[in-house]
Amino acid sequence: YAQTTGPRQKYAGMEQDEATGMSHTLWREFDSLSARWTAPDPYGGSMDPGSPQSFNRYTYCNNDPVNKVDPAGLMLIDIGVVQVNSAGEASQLHFLSVHNFRYSVNKDYRDQYDARVKQEQLEKEEREKGERKSLAERSNEAFLNGLKQSGKDKFKDYFGPPPDPVPSIDPCNPALLTSLDADVQYVNAARSRDLYAPEFATRFSAAIREMNAAGIVPTINQSFRTAADQQRMVDGASGSNPAAAVGYSLHETGNAVDINGTRSPQFAIIREIMERHGFTWGGRWPNRPDRPHFELNPFGPKGARGTPQRALWLSRVHDAAVRASGYYNQCFIQVR
Repeated sequence: YAQTTGPRQKYAGMEQDEATGMSHTLWREFDSLSARWTAPDPYGGSMDPGSPQSFNRYTYCNNDPVNKVDPAGLMLIDIGVVQVNSAGEASQLHFLSVHNFRYSVNKDYRDQYDARVKQEQLEKEEREKGERKSLAERSNEAFLNGLKQSGKDKFKDYFGPPPDPVPSIDPCNPALLTSLDADVQYVNAARSRDLYAPEFATRFSAAIREMNAAGIVPTINQSFRTAADQQRMVDGASGSNPAAAVGYSLHETGNAVDINGTRSPQFAIIREIMERHGFTWGGRWPNRPDRPHFELNPFGPKGARGTPQRALWLSRVHDAAVRASGYYNQCFIQVR
């Protein structure tokens, strides 16, 4: 019972299974004794006619591990090209590699992405067309003013009235993050940013209102997290509780909260109320339970690790985390 284990994260960010000796990535397992993957590379985009080694789907980094690493098990990543200085940039590069893989192997995803790009292009063309039209209308207005000064207002009927002003776009509406209802009573710890996704805020406010009716004032330890907040959790601030990789935590989307007092007699009532309002309690997770944690998952089934369903869920969470981070920076940091 006194035996301890060392860190499982090994070379290039792989996680080693002490039982089998295999090194795990998101998509494949690596056998360090034979220096080969146990399955072929599923990403066809990594084959390059100019590099014959790339057609061997079991070799690690085209047999060039000195200069290259393959942390995802999908494609080659040259250290000198993608080395970054922030977790945010690394998360974006990882998301791009997952996107490229899904685009190459999933026809439905490819069709949806192409349709979205085409729609954005059409919207851009419409905006540019509207800007050109506005310029022409302003020219007409200037001409009308000249006619008015010369006493020839009858020509105004020919040209028509001036256009209505173009409404400005509010980047903070609709809201991606919001506060709880003003009537609920709770204690907000210093580490909590006290912001939530709108649907989460509505349900959580209703749950706290029920707790207040039972004489309970909960203490919120963590709610929305920035990428920097999540990095601190990964670096050890979460203690014995699990912490997701930066860019892939429901906290970063505003859909999770940590409530203190798990050992208090009141916590059983808190847990019962939260689950009754549709929240998932982390204390029920079989492998690494997270007792203070409650979450909503609006991104579909999580799926098993290493499956396409899991990759799809992670990409949706990452998209939402990036949008929430941009909203927070623009609508809370810059405004305040």
